[in-house]
Amino acid sequence: TLAGRPNVGKSSLLNTLLGEERAIVTAVAGTTRDPVTGEMTLNGVRVILTDTAGLRETGDEVERIGVERTRRAMAEADVTLLVLDGSEPLTEEDRKLLETVTGETAILVNKQDLPRRLALPETNRPVISCSARVPESLRPVKDYLLRFTAVSDRMAVTQPRHLDALRRAIAGLEAALETVRTMPPDLATTDLQAAQAALGEITGDQVDEKLLDEVFSTFCVGK
Repeated sequence: TLAGRPNVGKSSLLNTLLGEERAIVTAVAGTTRDPVTGEMTLNGVRVILTDTAGLRETGDEVERIGVERTRRAMAEADVTLLVLDGSEPLTEEDRKLLETVTGETAILVNKQDLPRRLALPETNRPVISCSARVPESLRPVKDYLLRFTAVSDRMAVTQPRHLDALRRAIAGLEAALETVRTMPPDLATTDLQAAQAALGEITGDQVDEKLLDEVFSTFCVGK
């Protein structure tokens, strides 16, 4: 989730990271009212980015609702990218956000293409200088996010029944792909359900008596 006070460049950063004009960008503070999401792929993993309404005290009822949604998005996010405007002095709103933000957070000092006027207080959080106008400057942001896409080698599939379930899931997905290439997409439903059921045998979402017998047959149960 991209968070920060209004007009620090959150929407511009979202658009540049995604490589598309996903969020509306204007010079008017408070343009973003509802969260705007977009997706990109890092290390083969889908990353969902959310642009949010600027955090500030406001008497505008609609903007206030947007701020509440921003705080909810921050609470639900795996990572918060707290955006500050590097071309302006630190504001009281910035300071309050720095003190109250929780969870995994990196501080993005945006607008590095402009003269630096921001004096950042000491922090233990990662600090990344960047500019939404310079796509190359966002490489460190993507590198930071890459830390959260790593998959442990402990996720390797070794049990024969899991391998069998994965093969059946792949077969179902390949059959579904072939169906949608040549026939109406809704005919692929059966193959997709079969693939989902096979994956469910691994995750535990799809369990029948035969599967339980197979699982417990490998256990050595004492008295």
